[in-house]
Amino acid sequence: MPEEDQRSCDTCLIVGQDVEGHWLVRENHGLMGGIFVSRDAALHFAQTECCAFPGATIVIAGQPLPCPLMPPMEQAA
Repeated sequence: MPEEDQRSCDTCLIVGQDVEGHWLVRENHGLMGGIFVSRDAALHFAQTECCAFPGATIVIAGQPLPCPLMPPMEQAA
């Protein structure tokens, strides 16, 4: 998300895809996020979560979002 967009909203729920095509929602302060099976599912989640963040704005990312939201789990040897 461009820096000027981040400054324009205190709390933004950013909806977009990572480079592998996974749909993501990220709160711009890192308070929550998720991975979704479709754009519709990601947007529905973002719209639902807006009630938890009064005044939040949903922003559609114009470029791929970084992922994963969490580091990969180590595989058992």
